[in-house]
Amino acid sequence: MEEDELTWKQIKEIAEQAISKETGGYVMTLEEKVRNEGKQEGLVEGEQKGKLEGLKEGIELGITLKFPGDIDTVMAEVNKIDDLGTLKEIKETIKTAKDISEILALLK
Repeated sequence: MEEDELTWKQIKEIAEQAISKETGGYVMTLEEKVRNEGKQEGLVEGEQKGKLEGLKEGIELGITLKFPGDIDTVMAEVNKIDDLGTLKEIKETIKTAKDISEILALLK
């Protein structure tokens, strides 16, 4: 280590001396807030992922029951979709579709 380099311990000591207890409390509060916001974002992302997976599973079941011969073709395209609105539209269309072309039209 060169003479002008500081160790982590020295940096910590300097920071502790430079930051008053009051300021340190603000820093800790800010850190806690940022951490909690990160957790909330993670929950929202997890919820979104769960909804996407659930819709895809429902679509797969619907296609399997109504158009079993086309399941691989349809699901290969459905699994590329990450938009809840589009997946909901596909799920609803399966209910009334008379043939697979109505579903395939939504996948283009």
